[in-house]
Amino acid sequence: MNNELHPTVKIENLCVRKAQQTVLNNVNLTVHPGQVIGILGHNGSGKTTLMETMLGFCEFTSGKVNLWGVDVDQLSATEKQKIAYVPQQDEFPENMSVKDSLSLYSSFYTQWNHDLVEELLAGWDIDKNKKINQLSGGQKQKLSIVHALAISPELIVLDEPVASLDPIARSLFLQQLTKHVSVQQRALIISSHIVADLEGFINTLWLLKDGKVQWEGPVEQVGQAFGLSDTASLEQVYRKAMHV
Repeated sequence: MNNELHPTVKIENLCVRKAQQTVLNNVNLTVHPGQVIGILGHNGSGKTTLMETMLGFCEFTSGKVNLWGVDVDQLSATEKQKIAYVPQQDEFPENMSVKDSLSLYSSFYTQWNHDLVEELLAGWDIDKNKKINQLSGGQKQKLSIVHALAISPELIVLDEPVASLDPIARSLFLQQLTKHVSVQQRALIISSHIVADLEGFINTLWLLKDGKVQWEGPVEQVGQAFGLSDTASLEQVYRKAMHV
C-alpha cells in the first residue's frame, strides 16, 4: 500500500466510552503532512483520550482510526516507527544517565539521527552525563522531545510538552521545535492548556468540548467562525468558543 496516497491520520465517527461515560462523541478529523495542529479544550474535554486513541493506546467503542490508510490496530512495525508520542509524564528510567537512555532507545529504531541528538542536547542545555533523576522537570520534557525527533518520525504527537517550563523558556522551546519539525513536512499534533503558547506556532486548530469537536480548520479562519475579527487572538477565540 502506498502511504503517500493516504492522509497521515483519518478518524471517522469515533466514539469512546469509559465507565459508562462518553469521552469522545462522533469525532471526525483528518491529519495531513505539514500540518501543525493545536488541540485546545478544558480538562476532561477528551484531548488526551483523542491522542491515545489515535495511536492505538486506547480502545474505542465505535468508528474508524486509520494511519496512512491502515487500521490503527493493524500497523506494521515499520509504520509504528514513523510515530513519536510524548505523553504528559515521562517514563524514563530515573537512575540511567541521559547518554545511556539515548543509547538504549536508539537500539530499537532503524533510523536514529545522532547528529540531531547532539545538536538538540547542546542547544537545549542538557548534560548527557547527568542521571535522569538529576534533571529538572523542564529538562526531562526537552529530553522527551529529543527522543521523539531523533527517530525522524512522520507523525509527532505531544501532550502538554512544555508545562514545566517558564513562559520565556516555553516560547523559545516551541520556536526551536518548529524549526526542526517544519524542515521535513511532518505532521505535528500538540495539546496545551496554555492557549498563548500555540499563538503563531500552529497552522491548524482543533477545539474540543465535552468530547465533541467544536471546530477544526486553519487557524486563520477560526476568528470569523466564532464571530470575531481575523486579528482575534487564540485566547479570545478560546474564551468565545468555551463560553468563559
